[in-house]
Amino acid sequence: MTSKLGVCVKNLGPSQLAYQVISQGNEFVGSVGGDFVAFFDEPHRPCIQPSFASMQVMEGWGYEAPIVATTFNTAEKLLRFPACTKRLFYVNDLEWLRSSRGYEQLRAVYGSPRLTLIARSADHKQVLEQLWNRPVAAVMDRFDIPALLKLAAV
Repeated sequence: MTSKLGVCVKNLGPSQLAYQVISQGNEFVGSVGGDFVAFFDEPHRPCIQPSFASMQVMEGWGYEAPIVATTFNTAEKLLRFPACTKRLFYVNDLEWLRSSRGYEQLRAVYGSPRLTLIARSADHKQVLEQLWNRPVAAVMDRFDIPALLKLAAV
């Protein structure tokens, strides 16, 4: 199993997801000695101090490892990254409910067979599978690097 993982987030500023990503990333690089990189869409002061690299999302273009997207925008960008070995989409939020994007644009991402979908809850899983007619690989109530690495190895 690889000990290298990237994650694409909106930002690392104060939010539940950013806190989980940074906490898990710090633990991953500290205890396992893994390689973890956070790619962000918007620069913000991190909510807690990361012990790993963080950089603009487009730097992920050449990252040769599995990458996890956490928003629609980052998943859309991840689909264009040629070097990543596995593309996962941790659907932390049902963003399309508040989106002005058209169905075809949403379908191009949520329906892409190049992305492995991961739901935040059983209810999210059911909605994702029914709406986008795609299987959800796992339910993860919080960002979990060891579980994500197992999914990336499949």
